[in-house]
Amino acid sequence: LGVYLIQKDGKGEGHFSWKQTLKKVFSPPLLGFMVGVVLVLMHVTLPDFLMEDFNYIGNLTIPLSMIFIGISINSVDLSNLHFDRSNFLILFGRFLLAPLVMSLLVIPTPLPTLMKQVFIMQS
Repeated sequence: LGVYLIQKDGKGEGHFSWKQTLKKVFSPPLLGFMVGVVLVLMHVTLPDFLMEDFNYIGNLTIPLSMIFIGISINSVDLSNLHFDRSNFLILFGRFLLAPLVMSLLVIPTPLPTLMKQVFIMQS
């Protein structure tokens, strides 16, 4: 519905397609997640050969994402990059202030150390 309304406001013709909308909403990662949730809730155990394959695929996600990020950074034109006061404040808040505040919040709690570290890194 949102895509239809945006297209209707723009230059294009307002065209709504259930097939295209469902294809965009139910992407392969979302479908995989939904299947995984159903399997966990139904206590289904997969054969060992499938679990090994899924573990290999899962272990590839970080290296592949790092390659993708590197390619993306390489294609950026850095000559247009400029730092002004607002950019500096945003970076300061995101990379210094947020982890510091999260550290002050989670360190006194009785949470496991790994969970504390994850919360701090994600902040």
